Amino acid sequence: MNEKSKFTSLACEAIHDAASGLCNDDAISQEAIRSFDQAYVSSAKGALEKDHQSYVETIRKKIGHDLLLLAGANVVITRDDGSILLQLRRDGTYGLPGGLLEPGESLLQCAIRETQEECGVLFSDMTFVDVFSGAEYTFTLANEDQINVITAVYHADLKEGSGEVVINDDESKALCFFSLSALPDNMNDEYRVYISAYIENVIRR
Repeated sequence: MNEKSKFTSLACEAIHDAASGLCNDDAISQEAIRSFDQAYVSSAKGALEKDHQSYVETIRKKIGHDLLLLAGANVVITRDDGSILLQLRRDGTYGLPGGLLEPGESLLQCAIRETQEECGVLFSDMTFVDVFSGAEYTFTLANEDQINVITAVYHADLKEGSGEVVINDDESKALCFFSLSALPDNMNDEYRVYISAYIENVIRR
């Protein structure tokens, strides 16, 4: 994120926090705050994606399709009945919300930002589940770009977030909750590994 985008982001967050503190008991004001959140996400999203794309494109111009080491985060979002939120991607497969780290961003910040960008829900914090890396997380994309990804996985309880679950980007066809015992078949193996880690490290702990 450039300095202008960073300043805008901090200013918007400060305004939101001030409004929230003044209007906690006012339903109309709370609706206004939710509208503000959506407007902020929409306006900030373009700048954030532009920064990320220009960074990756710059590297790709230098290395072509060669292997690129990337870092990112995915989030297991649950609701009261224990089901988890999955994102139906444009390629017809399901996955967890998440994405790649922006320059200068922490893994937790990445998880929070990507969740808000993709699902419309803002969390102030999340529970760390595990981190995944190694040769098994090396992939060749449809455009022949090779990547090796280090992924941090987090858990967030939907009732602790603000906003409504809504498709908030052009990467998603649908957002659906699934029972842990009835996950869709058309989901890549790495997401099953992340969900298993959530079951082991959060539910059973």
